[in-house]
Amino acid sequence: MIGFRKILYLLIIIACFCLPDKLFSQSPTNLDNKVLLTKEYNVFAMAHTEGWGIGGRFGRNQTFYKQRMMEFELLNMKHPKEIKSINPYFIGNKSYIFGKLNYLYFLRLGLGTQKTLNEKPYWGGVKVQFFYSYGLTNAFTVPVYLYVLNYTANPGEYIVSEERFDAGKHDQSNIYGRASWFSGLGEMNFHSGLYFKSGCNFEFGDNDNSVKALEAGFVVDGFLKEIQMMAFDNNKQLFLSFYLSFHLGKRYN
Repeated sequence: MIGFRKILYLLIIIACFCLPDKLFSQSPTNLDNKVLLTKEYNVFAMAHTEGWGIGGRFGRNQTFYKQRMMEFELLNMKHPKEIKSINPYFIGNKSYIFGKLNYLYFLRLGLGTQKTLNEKPYWGGVKVQFFYSYGLTNAFTVPVYLYVLNYTANPGEYIVSEERFDAGKHDQSNIYGRASWFSGLGEMNFHSGLYFKSGCNFEFGDNDNSVKALEAGFVVDGFLKEIQMMAFDNNKQLFLSFYLSFHLGKRYN
């Protein structure tokens, strides 16, 4: 996971800061024969420094250079110290993350503004846009359940039971493996917060009716209370992540 983060950070830095300066000069003459398509939607897949996600965006183009938008995103969040373990004395058991208390997911709902820094040349190319958005983050925590070995009075005999992870009872000597994700679904908890997101959007292709774009940026999510993810580490109220996303969509009137 550490290597993935380093690669993602590098790609974001290249995308945001290493483009030629000429990309950021507007060229109004490129718009001479174009019709403003006022409505737009796109869907996207995201890779971020703590996991993966999907989302959608709906926008209204006020001018060729400015768009108002609504967006939603659903993503998972992993703790930086997560390490997969497996009980080596059994075959076919599932790996688990020792010390993990909860699976964590974010649902973001927000509004934003996108501004064009550089319009596509008449032959196609790349349109560069700067954007920011903000809104509500709803965090969902699902407790982690494990299969645990309970040894009997007879030497070498044990019973396997499904239990919610408890740092005071469970360790690597009595954990058999990971139980189903659905085992903790009935104990899901909710946490409300806010987010702010910003970055650059790079749209390519020569068809104004379709949207194909790569986006790079960062997101800050904040909550009133700390959210528990791991048993042996400080819990957080503030989450900072960097991401890359690929967008596909349409424009129309």
